[in-house]
Amino acid sequence: MFSFDAAGCRACPARPDCEQVCYKVLREVGKKVDVRDLLAEFEKRMASPPVQVGEHEIDPAVAMPETFVAPTIIAPQRVVQVKREAFTLTDEDKTIIAKLPKKAGEKYRVMVQQGVAYVAKDWIARGENPFPTYGNRFLWRACDLLLISGWTRGELRDAYMTLYGWSEGTSFSRVSIAAAIFLAMGIAVEKEGRLIVNPNLKRET
Repeated sequence: MFSFDAAGCRACPARPDCEQVCYKVLREVGKKVDVRDLLAEFEKRMASPPVQVGEHEIDPAVAMPETFVAPTIIAPQRVVQVKREAFTLTDEDKTIIAKLPKKAGEKYRVMVQQGVAYVAKDWIARGENPFPTYGNRFLWRACDLLLISGWTRGELRDAYMTLYGWSEGTSFSRVSIAAAIFLAMGIAVEKEGRLIVNPNLKRET
């Protein structure tokens, strides 16, 4: 989950992309949950442009003095509130989680808390991948392939082994989790052993 105050996010080269993805997710969630205060805070913190230094741009939050002393990072209270209050599990969410295998249920819970579960269908209908890469790269990759042509469990397993260097056992475990979550979210259906985008979703052009 992206955070303006997390040391890792502040120094990560992928920060601009994560920032934009999280902002888009928050806007989509705002259509179903009142998160106007969160959006206002997010937009306020996005407003400061990077400082130009020569030919390069340096984000002032990342710039370091000659003698750098690592600060004590305290997680902002607002981040905790987003996870525990804005995206609290509904009875329907709890029912879905209870029916899933343990690991898939745990990951589905995270997707609910991050707001992904609430916007997944809308994003898939637009041909966009709603899954963040940080901490969920196997779901992001599975969704990317789903949007292209779908996949069989064997194909996704092989993709994981090739792209990430995972063992066959680890790869197949991730495949099982991804398949269970996609089917539970209603973003995919299984046809003759192949998971494809749910044809009942209205695809926008």
